[in-house]
Amino acid sequence: MADTSDYTIEERIVTSTWVHERPRTGKTSEQVCTHFQLRFGRELPPKRTLLRWEQTGFATGSIKDNPRSGRTSTKWEPWREVAASVEDHQ
Repeated sequence: MADTSDYTIEERIVTSTWVHERPRTGKTSEQVCTHFQLRFGRELPPKRTLLRWEQTGFATGSIKDNPRSGRTSTKWEPWREVAASVEDHQ
């Protein structure tokens, strides 16, 4: 399964657990946001994303993205070929 999220697996697991535990711990959304920023050093994703991580993670046991429909990405990295060509001609 291709994972296309901008967030790491660790960020998603930890945060989905925080969101899931909020009713028991009494933490506010603001506290979850602060903890995320302190731990990971970046902005928290939108609330909708957090709820999706929590729902998907605890319902399926996986927080990875679902496969996307359509043609798979084919990335051509010309810089590798250019670098090799320059090295060969020096």
